[in-house]
Amino acid sequence: MSSITVDQIDTTGGDKLIISNGINFDTPIRLKNYVEGDIASITGMQSGDIIFDSTNDKVKVFTGSAWEEIGSLDGIRQTSYDVINEATTNAGVTLEGILHKDGELSVDTINEATNGVGITIDGVVLLDNTISAVDSIAVDVVNEKTTGSGVTIDGLLVKDKTLGDGLQLTGFREQKNTVTSSSNILTLDVTNYNTFQCALSENINEIHISNLGTGVQNIQIFFTQHSSNSYTIANTFSYNGGTNTFSAKTAGNAGFTMTATNSSVDVMTLSIIDVGIPFLTVLQDLRNT
Repeated sequence: MSSITVDQIDTTGGDKLIISNGINFDTPIRLKNYVEGDIASITGMQSGDIIFDSTNDKVKVFTGSAWEEIGSLDGIRQTSYDVINEATTNAGVTLEGILHKDGELSVDTINEATNGVGITIDGVVLLDNTISAVDSIAVDVVNEKTTGSGVTIDGLLVKDKTLGDGLQLTGFREQKNTVTSSSNILTLDVTNYNTFQCALSENINEIHISNLGTGVQNIQIFFTQHSSNSYTIANTFSYNGGTNTFSAKTAGNAGFTMTATNSSVDVMTLSIIDVGIPFLTVLQDLRNT
């Protein structure tokens, strides 16, 4: 690296020359040009040395440890990136105080850039604490921000699979599951259904209820007697894969006998508290002919 070192420039009168208005050049200043591959091999440089990177068309300054593009250290240079990779695995990348890590942004507040315009996320506008009307807002999972606090939607608290007070249902319809017995055992999975429909095709010696949980659960089964045979249903129940069986509690301990009339319908209702012995009520011989 060539350099010219001058301690001072004296005038003819012996005074120091003071340059107060800069130096004017009639032609452009030409910096020493280096291709990118040669820059790393430059020796003898000092902090403040300036060169021109002809490969990338950039002016670079030596900072004492590396050659840096002039302007890249001032914090205001605008750069366009297609991909930004974090330097340390799992540490994430922080841009103006917002941490981007593993495909997620961590922010406390998102403010719109223009007042009154709002923020659009996947076509849904959020403006002044209100989500704009759209045909559908599709989400797979809504997670509460604070553990144990739940999520409130239109004043209704949803917490730990439980709906809070004030729930009102309009136009409610319950789904039914059509089931059949096998090897004289009827299995009712109450994971997604509480109402079942069963056309008898054999005698049912046991009704097994799976995925029954604590709390109060009401289960209703519409039994239709065979059109030409008369099948029976035993007052014998079991739960959740267990082999222990028991009889349901009935009015006056009278038990239950399925109506023998062909094609008649008996509606059985089981009320179960905390996986205990069911309370059984039946509407029998329902038909219109």
